[in-house]
Amino acid sequence: MKKYSREEIESGVRKAVARVFLYGDLDEVKLDCLISDLCGFDSQSCYYIGLRIIAEFGIIIPDNEATAFAGWTISELCDYVEE
Repeated sequence: MKKYSREEIESGVRKAVARVFLYGDLDEVKLDCLISDLCGFDSQSCYYIGLRIIAEFGIIIPDNEATAFAGWTISELCDYVEE
């Protein structure tokens, strides 16, 4: 599996979140934003973020972990992808 730099991860995660919640508006997706502040608690939206991250980075995200994303910041989601 390819090793991504932190910059690549942050960019890919921000794009995934922006596509799902904000119609691609990256300016709204800051690293310290809570995902729930961007979308409200919506497990289906978190699932779609997970799908986008899977497509972008080729990692496996169990469904139960994807639904937990709502309580995370963008930075914490980047940490998860980096691990």
